[in-house]
Amino acid sequence: MKRSVRYLLIIAVLLAALSRTAAQEKRPGDQELRILQQRAQQLEAAGRLDQAGELYSRVARILPPPQNLNAYAGARRCFERSKDLAGWEALIHDLQTRQRALPFQVDLAEIAYLRGDRAEALRTWRAVIDDNPQEEQAYKLTGAVLLKYYLYDEAESLYLRGRKAFKDPQRFFFELVHLYQDQGAFARMTEEYLNYLQKNAGQLGYVQAQLLSAGDEPEAVRQIAGSIEREMKSSADFRLPGCQLLGSLYTQSRDYRLALQCYEELEEAARRKNPAEVGQYYYTFAMAAMSDGALSEARRALEALVQQAGPRSPHRVHAAFALARLLEKEGDYTRALAAYGEFIRSYPDWPETPDLYLRAGDLYLDRFFNLAAADSVYQRLLQRPNLPVSYHLLALQKRAQCAIAGGDLRCAEKFISTLHRETPTGYGRQRQADLMLVQIDLFEGRPGRALNKLEKLIGGAGGAGEAKADTVQNDLLELYLLLRSSRQDSLELVRYGKALWLQRQRSHAAAFDTLAALLAGSRPGALAERARFLQVDLLRTMGRFPEALVISAALAADSSGLAPDFALMTMAGLHEELKEPEKARQLYESFLEKYPESIYIEQVRGHIRRLETRSR
Repeated sequence: MKRSVRYLLIIAVLLAALSRTAAQEKRPGDQELRILQQRAQQLEAAGRLDQAGELYSRVARILPPPQNLNAYAGARRCFERSKDLAGWEALIHDLQTRQRALPFQVDLAEIAYLRGDRAEALRTWRAVIDDNPQEEQAYKLTGAVLLKYYLYDEAESLYLRGRKAFKDPQRFFFELVHLYQDQGAFARMTEEYLNYLQKNAGQLGYVQAQLLSAGDEPEAVRQIAGSIEREMKSSADFRLPGCQLLGSLYTQSRDYRLALQCYEELEEAARRKNPAEVGQYYYTFAMAAMSDGALSEARRALEALVQQAGPRSPHRVHAAFALARLLEKEGDYTRALAAYGEFIRSYPDWPETPDLYLRAGDLYLDRFFNLAAADSVYQRLLQRPNLPVSYHLLALQKRAQCAIAGGDLRCAEKFISTLHRETPTGYGRQRQADLMLVQIDLFEGRPGRALNKLEKLIGGAGGAGEAKADTVQNDLLELYLLLRSSRQDSLELVRYGKALWLQRQRSHAAAFDTLAALLAGSRPGALAERARFLQVDLLRTMGRFPEALVISAALAADSSGLAPDFALMTMAGLHEELKEPEKARQLYESFLEKYPESIYIEQVRGHIRRLETRSR
């Protein structure tokens, strides 16, 4: 308290000293003035603008130029915010008796504009330039104020006048491009960037980035593209840079047809100049198109790349890999298998070749249900020399899955035992092996044995309440809780396990009937609900979508059930498969409202984005 009183007394003494300064030649010391300026800053921060403006003004009047400009800037802020135009103007006139400074002239014009005298303001701003035609700062300060009040035409005229005055067509480039962008004059903005490129050819990447950041609306894209095309027609040297700019612009705006035309021209030019460089544009475009779902355009680019690039081109290798994956994405599984096989033969030592073994095996297993072919692919993968341990373990797991799907549980157990034995300690694949062994017990109608194994596994992981946050451990825990809560319903558990095994064997109708028998004799609870979810999955696989919808709707309506959020998401997905995008979208949006904390929230948002993309 004493310190605060003392501080106020110092301020009072200093203010008194300031009031006497006009009559006395001795001014306060620098330390005293710093204290006063700090106090002004505090008052400004507190919103006491009148007091702050007065303190700043007194300091500005005392300090010699140009040291007083900082205090003037503070006073200016306060006067402008408090709309004290008279105080602001009086300060400028006082300071002008001792110094001539561009900011004062510019600010006097702004004061006139704020008073509503536009003509006087414009006259004064022009006078600033007339008086300082070779002073760049005059143009910058005046232009900034003109833009502040959206006087675009006047600002443009000023900058163009400056170019003439300095005889420099690049002067005020940055100011003009931002002015045009703010105006929505994207054609003129682009012309400025293209003029800039003429003298700065190495800045193509910078110009490309700036045009892309501005061209996020259809009208902007139209204007930018029009300017680029006009320049390409008038200048043969600009043909290829223009193609690059247009290609990136069309890619961003998802006009992949036009984008590909640009990249085809660039690739043709590269092929004539340096065949070793063929493929860069195709590959970059294809990755962008593929990620956005434009699969046909991506495939066209990749096929052209593979055809035109040399056999050892790094772009060709990547393109062949991407093309194989793309064919699978398109649902052309037969061609995808052929592409995987060709890649494996052509690039046996490429680091990602083992991935294609797995992809080929998974297609045989999941899409064609050709268990012999799938197992053969996984076996060939295991025979590769120096195979990384992760691929080795995964191939063993896949062979076990083939055996289960083929009804040979003893063979599956053999692979799983090998997997368990060869997995390094602490490696996650061991838990996967544990889960598969438990599932085999359930398939064979031994739910009690499965539960005993699960009790040991869950206990070894720290107990049910301390389960690890990974997918396999969660699956183990969920199965454990299901078996424990339903152990009195042994017959139903046997039927549930049989249905799961029949599903693995693609006997979907038999699995569905087994579940129907289970539900006919079971009590309400977790097991019955799991059985109904499994029925939905089976019906979906069999293409019986209306029946699946009926069950999903009942599960979604039960707010006390295991997963009403998952049931609602499933309903939306079923409407997608029924080619009813609007109903699907409505259900997804309803999901966002009902279950904002659901673990499926990002998945649902992804579905909505995909539907919106398709509707364009």
